[in-house]
Amino acid sequence: MQIHLIDGHFTVTEAEKLLNAIVKAKVAFHEERLAAKQPTIDEVLHSERRIKDIQNELRKALVRVRASGGEKIHLQAAIDIDFIAVMDCA
Repeated sequence: MQIHLIDGHFTVTEAEKLLNAIVKAKVAFHEERLAAKQPTIDEVLHSERRIKDIQNELRKALVRVRASGGEKIHLQAAIDIDFIAVMDCA
């Protein structure tokens, strides 16, 4: 199953807004997940690493988008959904 989120041509400003919104949502997800429970140190480190990686990738992408010279930017994003069977441990 797949959800097609984005597939189109955008101005530099529109592309920046979309990219920022997606990253903001993902960072908020990690922060909320950690706040909702008592995470292990490994979970905290993983989330911190993912947040840092996502923010670094966003910075790189925004540099390239801004350097495009005002051209239209093609963005495409989809979420692939796979279902994993949970085995009964009893």
